[in-house]
Amino acid sequence: MESHQVWAQAMYTEAETTTADPVLDHRLDLTRVRRFVLASGLILVLALGIRLIGFGNYPLSPHEAQLAYDARSLLRGESVSASGLSQPLTTLVTSLSFFLFGEGDGTARLVALVAGLIALAGLLAAVRRHDPAVALAAGVLAAISPVWTALSTRLDGGSLLLALTFCLVAISQNPGPATSWRAGVLGALAGLLPLTHPLGWLVLLALVLWGALRRTLTPPTMAVSFGSAILSLILGASFFFTHPAALGIFLGQSMHMLWNATLAHPFAHWQLPIFLLFTDAFPMFVFALIGLVWSIRDQTRTHWPLFRIAALWTALTTLLALVSGEQSLVLFGLLVTPLTVLGGIG
Repeated sequence: MESHQVWAQAMYTEAETTTADPVLDHRLDLTRVRRFVLASGLILVLALGIRLIGFGNYPLSPHEAQLAYDARSLLRGESVSASGLSQPLTTLVTSLSFFLFGEGDGTARLVALVAGLIALAGLLAAVRRHDPAVALAAGVLAAISPVWTALSTRLDGGSLLLALTFCLVAISQNPGPATSWRAGVLGALAGLLPLTHPLGWLVLLALVLWGALRRTLTPPTMAVSFGSAILSLILGASFFFTHPAALGIFLGQSMHMLWNATLAHPFAHWQLPIFLLFTDAFPMFVFALIGLVWSIRDQTRTHWPLFRIAALWTALTTLLALVSGEQSLVLFGLLVTPLTVLGGIG
């Protein structure tokens, strides 16, 4: 009888302990989650929500429709037009989207949506190396920017170009040693830039000059990076050698489109970038001016390295936008992007 009482008392004590301290009642220690990562996640969710409003409700533009048609032709093994060959990476990734999710306007623009979110994450990672607070502020401005939102919902290669650019910048700012593996990754990403949009040639030139001035790579790793860039460009332009003749067409067509978009008719629409700054990008423009004045007047030069990069990028893209005869959304995106950084400083 006593043994039964002891056993019952033990079972009662165990049940009481289990009821008082169940697993589901344990508190999640959010202090272990880094604040920057959590804030960055919220910014990405905000950006996704804004971009999903009306996503796919409006028809494709003529250029988008041509790229989507070329992507479908590539998937079916048919010939691709000169327009698709001038942006082979955009065509190739859209073809992959069609293969995975089916053909449609929404799946065609899905590439731009995902690339836009990657570009935003890359912006946060790149600017965080200088100042996490500035990175979060710049991320919010980019998330709500009408220009960035349009880039992330249009199939024109602009969001792909920004995504590759910021991934390249973020990797190059890694404080670790310049290894051959890292040089190969940087070269591969750099070689893909012109495959997204003809303006990628200018972005590639600017990044090469920036890397040369910063001496990011040593001579041996430079050779690795150069070889990796050439290889990725050849593979992408020829669609992994499935269209060998496409490489020559890409080079000629891409350079032709770049010339027509920049120097064929200089200063033909110089007033459009100014109009953009005072309409779609006006809040960002105001914050950028505040950041400009604050950085110049700041005696401690806290954000001076980041300010110099953003100011130089702004000056170069503004000059390019004023000179270019054809104004495109991709060009406006390149102009607005450094303003997000300056606005984050402000």
